[in-house]
Formats: sequence, C-alpha cells, structure tokens
Amino acid sequence: MDTSIVNNIITSSVTVGVGIITAIAAYKGTIKGAEMQMKSQQDTALLQIQNEQDALNDNIEKQNRFNQKAIRNFISHEIKDNFMKLGDPKLVKLFNEYDSP
Repeated sequence: MDTSIVNNIITSSVTVGVGIITAIAAYKGTIKGAEMQMKSQQDTALLQIQNEQDALNDNIEKQNRFNQKAIRNFISHEIKDNFMKLGDPKLVKLFNEYDSP
C-alpha cells in the first residue's frame, strides 16, 4: 500500500474519531445544560410560589386582625348602647368618660 493512502486512512480515522468525541461531548453538554436550566427554573418557580404563599398568609393575617377588631368594636358598641338604654346616670357618665380622649 502506498504511504499516502495509509496517511489518508489514518488522518480520516482520527478526524472521524475526533468528530465522534466532539459530538458526544456536545450531546452531554447540551443535556447537562438543559438539566441545569430546568433546575434553575424549578428553583425560581418554587421561590415564586413561596413568595406568593407568604403574601397570602400576610393578607389572611391582616384580614383576621381586621375581623377581630371589627367584632370587638361591634360588641363594645352594642354593650354601650344597651347600657345607655337603661338610662342609669352613673353608667352614662362612666361611658362618657371612657369615650373621652
């Protein structure tokens, strides 16, 4: 066999081998990159869900405080109104003093 043919076969074989190795590395890199991107998106989504849950919990807590305050005010008003209807001057004076700043 001629030396140039052997050199061409060896060169072609090396080129094909390097091409195969490069293709495998690119494939694995693409897979790894996709996995990293999916993980990042999952982390971002979980963080967003957690932030939304925290905001929802804060709103629920604010609503509960508001409801409790409204109930206390209503009950206080009803008690005062009922005692005022009794017309006892001592109670009227007591409530008037309580309402004064």
